[in-house]
Amino acid sequence: MVIFGNTGKNARLIGTALLVITFIAGGLAGAAFIHVVSAEKAPSEKRAPAPMRGGPRRLLLDEQFQKELALTTEQRTRIRDILDRRDAEAKKFWQGIEPRLREFGQQVHDEIEQVLTADQQKQLDAAIEQRRATFRKRHECPPTDSVKAADKAADQAADKETSG
Repeated sequence: MVIFGNTGKNARLIGTALLVITFIAGGLAGAAFIHVVSAEKAPSEKRAPAPMRGGPRRLLLDEQFQKELALTTEQRTRIRDILDRRDAEAKKFWQGIEPRLREFGQQVHDEIEQVLTADQQKQLDAAIEQRRATFRKRHECPPTDSVKAADKAADQAADKETSG
């Protein structure tokens, strides 16, 4: 089967493009997960209404649905406590996994940059940063420590490229 001609150069370009797309998608998915896991919560007495997101959590925290289920105050409190406890566990779990995922992503990025020219590297880094900034602005989430670390690493890479 012949796709886009029958040259090794085309196959390498397609492979490189797929790797770049995978890296960007992974970065965006990681940023979204960090945003969800690190969302700050108000104290239980003064809780703001839960944001309307999909899934069972949304239903269980929705006052109207709680009334439909005829949940008692005790049930509501226990459900909220379960969700808060599990959120804390998920955050702790993610803190153990995130550094390894970031390291892996950086290795993939470094390998891809070895294939690209200096101009292509700059263009890729600018596009990635633009997507990150757009995501942060759209979701109005302040940069987390991991995003700050990734931005710092990108700045250091740019400085190394400039001085090298």
